[in-house]
Amino acid sequence: MIGRAMKRVRNATTGFRGCRADGCGVSYYRAPLACPMSVSPDDPNYGPLNVECLNFNPIEQANDQCSIRYPSKRNIESSYLDLSHVYEHGNYDSEGKIISSFCHASSTFESNKVLSIQFLAVTGLFTQLHNYCVDKVKLCGNLQNREEIIEKCRSLTIGVYQRIIYEEVLPTLLGDSYSQCNFDCEYDENLESTISLSYVGGPGRFQHIWIPDNVTIVQGEDRVQKPFFEFFRNYESHDCSGVLKGLLEDPIHTGTLSETLINTFFSKDGALGHCLLCLDLERGRDSGLCPMILYKHYFDKIAGRETKCYNSFDDLADTFDLEVIEVFKKHYESPYDIDLLFLLFEYTQDDPTNLLPQTIGTATCLQFKLLKCSDRFFYSWNEFLTPALQELINSINMSTLLAMFGDMEEVPVDPWNIYSERVPAKKLQNKLNHKSDLFCSV
Repeated sequence: MIGRAMKRVRNATTGFRGCRADGCGVSYYRAPLACPMSVSPDDPNYGPLNVECLNFNPIEQANDQCSIRYPSKRNIESSYLDLSHVYEHGNYDSEGKIISSFCHASSTFESNKVLSIQFLAVTGLFTQLHNYCVDKVKLCGNLQNREEIIEKCRSLTIGVYQRIIYEEVLPTLLGDSYSQCNFDCEYDENLESTISLSYVGGPGRFQHIWIPDNVTIVQGEDRVQKPFFEFFRNYESHDCSGVLKGLLEDPIHTGTLSETLINTFFSKDGALGHCLLCLDLERGRDSGLCPMILYKHYFDKIAGRETKCYNSFDDLADTFDLEVIEVFKKHYESPYDIDLLFLLFEYTQDDPTNLLPQTIGTATCLQFKLLKCSDRFFYSWNEFLTPALQELINSINMSTLLAMFGDMEEVPVDPWNIYSERVPAKKLQNKLNHKSDLFCSV
C-alpha cells in the first residue's frame, strides 16, 4: 500500500510562500514542496472521483498570492498551542466552567476521536485547572461577567500549557540540543503564519514514535500492563488517577512503530475500522506530505550538516541500518519515493542526550521555534495578560497540576523522569493556595 499510494516525484520546487504572521502580505519564508502530480484515471481512490491532479506539498492549500480564499481558511484554524481539545467547542455551563465528562476531560472529547486514555487523563488536568480558576475568581466577589471569567481562565490555562511545553517537555526531549534551538525569541510579525507552516505535514506526524505496545496502569498496589488502545472499546473501566500514576512510571518511549500502532484496527463496533498509521498515510495523499529525502535535505541544510544525493538505496547507509534499507529496496522503486514517516528509523544522532532521531529533532526544534515566534498571543509577551496572570502561569508546572487535580498523595518533582524525587501533593497544593489572592486580579 505504501509503495504505490505514497509515490513521489523526484524534483522539489523552491517552495511556496505563505502569509505573514500578521496577515499582511507574503512571508519571505519558504517551505520545501514537491511538484504537482497527475493522477491516473484508473487510480482506485481518486479515479472514480475524477481527480486528475494532486499537489504533493507539506502545506495544505498553499499558494503564492495570499488570495482571499486561502487566508480565510487559515484564519479559522487555531494555533497548535491553544489547547483546542479543551476549548474547541466552547462547551461551558452558566458559570463559565467547562462541562466535563470522563477523566474530567471536556464532554465533547468523543467528537475529537481520542485514541488513548492517557491523552484523556492529561487533558482532564487542564480542564480542571480552568474550572478551578473560575471558582477562585468568583470567590473574589468581583462582578465580572461570564465571558470575561471564561477568557481570563482560558488565558491562564493555555499559558500554563505553553510554559510546560517550552520549559519542561522540549528540554526533556531535546537534551543539550535545546539550547541550540534559540527558543528565546520575540514575536516576529514577518514570519509566516504558523497555520500555513509544514508542521502538520511533517514533524506533526512524528507523534507515532511515542506509541508503545503496552502502558502501565496503577490499580491500588498493583501495576498492570495494558495494551495502549484497549480503552478505545471500554474506556469507562479505567481509573483516571491510576492512568496518570502509570504514566509517571513508564519511561518516555521514542522507539519505532509499534505492533499495536501498525496492526490494531479501531472501531466502535469491534468489527470495522482502520489503523491509525493507515489513516495517517491516507491523509498524506490528500495533503501532500513531503518525500523523506527532500525533507532530510531541507533540515540538514538548516542544521548546517553535510548532505548528499541519495540516488540509490545503498546511499542511505549513512541514515538507516542495512536491514531497513533492504525493506526499502523491496517496496520502493527509488529512494525519492520513501515517505517522510520512515525518518522514525533514522539511527544517526550527534547529541546522545537528544531523545529524538536526528532529523526529527532538527524538525521539532525549528517548528516549535516558529510556532512560538509567530504567535502574537504567546504567554510570555501577551499584552492582554495581567501581572497576576503572568505570576500564576509561572507558578503552575506539571507537578502542580498532578498535585492539584491528579488525585495523588505524592507527586514527582520532575514528572518527566521516572526516578525523580517525590514530594507530598499537599505541599504543592498549599503553595498554590497561598497565591489565591492573585485570582482576584486576573
